[in-house]
Amino acid sequence: MWIAHFAPALALRPFFPNLPMWTLTMAGSLPNAVFCANAMLGIEEFRYSPHPQPTRLLSATMHRPDMVLTPTSSEAHGTSLFDSPSTIFLVELGLMALAAIPYLRYTSQKPTASGFCRNALRILAGLFVIEQFQFWYLGAPTTDTQWVHALMFLSTILTTAAVMNWVDGTRVVGTDGGKKLVIVRKQIVKHENSSCTIVYNIKTS
Repeated sequence: MWIAHFAPALALRPFFPNLPMWTLTMAGSLPNAVFCANAMLGIEEFRYSPHPQPTRLLSATMHRPDMVLTPTSSEAHGTSLFDSPSTIFLVELGLMALAAIPYLRYTSQKPTASGFCRNALRILAGLFVIEQFQFWYLGAPTTDTQWVHALMFLSTILTTAAVMNWVDGTRVVGTDGGKKLVIVRKQIVKHENSSCTIVYNIKTS
């Protein structure tokens, strides 16, 4: 799993309008970020443990379905979902799309947004697709986990948090889809513009 770590930030943003987006983003990715930092410091490490075929067969008998759907359920389930990059690629994109529903429902673009800001959501969506493709199909071009994998993953997490924070800054959060806040913002902008005009006239007179 990769980009789905950022899904809770989108889904929960409307319910925490006073928190900056980067805090919600890092909340879902903090364990990964800490692990990558520890790996670079040599405290933790990535482990590659390839096994011969007989060991694989033995492991297959030991790793039975072990996940229950509810705390009181007695039936355990298991799946090889993560063994299929194409499947998990689509599943994670689907999770991000679901998380975007409440975000789009309860936020709206600021009326002052222009240039790149007007396409902020498209830029974020493109970033998610690129990250997901790289994570599941390309990987890192080396086995140097301490200074390449860890650094690459940590940089991706921090970059994504920064981009999501920027995107959120182009939008207005409100319980009614941001409509009420947009109206207030328009009034404030108009007032600020008129104030700037008055100050300008005073300075030039």
